[in-house]
Amino acid sequence: MKKQGITVPSLILITSIAILGVSFIYTVWTQSEMRARDTRRINDFAIIRQAMELYFHDYNDYPVVSGGKPISSKDTEWGSFSSQLSSYLEGVPHDPINNASGPWIQGNYSYTYIYGEKDSNGVRLYDLITQLEDTKNPRICAERNWKIHTADDVSWCGTDTPEPYIANGMLYSDH
Repeated sequence: MKKQGITVPSLILITSIAILGVSFIYTVWTQSEMRARDTRRINDFAIIRQAMELYFHDYNDYPVVSGGKPISSKDTEWGSFSSQLSSYLEGVPHDPINNASGPWIQGNYSYTYIYGEKDSNGVRLYDLITQLEDTKNPRICAERNWKIHTADDVSWCGTDTPEPYIANGMLYSDH
């Protein structure tokens, strides 16, 4: 009489196939989440920029905060920035991860607002910056070579990025 059952090699094969399937699903799921966060960042910036343009229309200037220093969505000064835009936007959004002050170092995710001096036309220049996660996103600095408007149009991702900023090819800027 022949014994019926699963052999050890069959069990190992079935387990291996299951692990591969779970690994594939996990990879696809995490990439989808990463892309969704990047899409939210880009959309948030469009909303913030629109509120800032409405503010500019009313005050002929962009919001001035924190003595000209960069502020991050992780900083307490973000509340001051948010309150200045409150007539145009109910709460300025934060980065979906919002884990660090300033997006210049890889893995630091926050929104940063920098304003500079007024240009020769009397218009204050500003930068909104965040870091994207998807290395294939066509909007990252490595692809677009975003310029720092508040620092003589130097690249955010070049070797000539001024202190205290750190060049990072994953940065995204909207202004």
